[in-house]
Amino acid sequence: PAQGKQLRLEQQYFFVTCSLQDMLRICSMGDLPPTRFHEVFSVQLNDTHPALAVPELMRLLIDEHGIEWDEAWEVTQKTFGYTNHTLLPEALERWPLPLLRRLFPRHVEIIFEINHRFLQQVRSRYIGDDERAARMSLIDETGERYIRMANLACVGSFAINGVAELHTELLKEHVLRDFYEFFPEKFSNKTNGVTPRRFMVLSNPRLADLITRKIGDGWIKDLDQLRKLGTFAEDKEFKTEWSSMAVPSHKTKLVPLGPRMSIPIEKQKCHLYDQLMNANESRETRGPSAQPGSNPNEGSTLPCIRATPGVSLCSFTPSTILPTRHTNGGHR
Repeated sequence: PAQGKQLRLEQQYFFVTCSLQDMLRICSMGDLPPTRFHEVFSVQLNDTHPALAVPELMRLLIDEHGIEWDEAWEVTQKTFGYTNHTLLPEALERWPLPLLRRLFPRHVEIIFEINHRFLQQVRSRYIGDDERAARMSLIDETGERYIRMANLACVGSFAINGVAELHTELLKEHVLRDFYEFFPEKFSNKTNGVTPRRFMVLSNPRLADLITRKIGDGWIKDLDQLRKLGTFAEDKEFKTEWSSMAVPSHKTKLVPLGPRMSIPIEKQKCHLYDQLMNANESRETRGPSAQPGSNPNEGSTLPCIRATPGVSLCSFTPSTILPTRHTNGGHR
């Protein structure tokens, strides 16, 4: 378990630092100083897993680019937004201080300085309320010392949101109540899900056009209007056209499946790091080394992925998988 936790923390940091360093590289290519980083990039912390981005950006700005603390902190706070996904306080991510200090000593120094300055603000506003200060501290000192990643994300972000109206209200009332009372302007709701405009109008314009021709375009913003399609349930012409929407409008190459071909399917939304890990597993462990002239689909892998809309890097992963299938002069 300890090795697994360390690996997870190292993975989180790896993706965080690679992303931030690449963004800073893009800024330098455009002759944009790092002090204007937040004018080009807005980084969303999807739950607490990437919260190490807060001290990492501070480290990059201060240590690598020579920016003073106050200016670096202003850039950092204007860069990050934090999305909370859980109402269970015990599910909010915490990392043992000894582990963080061993792996990332500089980040711990930065976190401690952020905490020191933040608690000064808390104590000046809530004079004598030591219990509130202890709850809001980035360091849990009730027993073994931990870094509270949700607290770090709240302090280091310009915006905080839940993923449903009720969820956001419960965050304000319970889980993040202290932070809502301290930063009410940061909180807003962003309901999770896929809108008809993205799911149907953009991804299946032919079907959207058919519906609009029959009932008008009001359904795009009011899904209840789709009930009007019931009047066409026995319309043969409509049913034929509707059924044709399942036929691809582009040329599709059909590949016969071999008897040893595996089809891994992601049941839930596939994050970028999941895809990369799966690609590596496919490369290293799936399929025997094929001999020239053998069935190219023997031992092959067909990934079926439901990726997050708009994440272009997700479409990059299949292109990293395919080249790995052709190694050692044979098909893999």
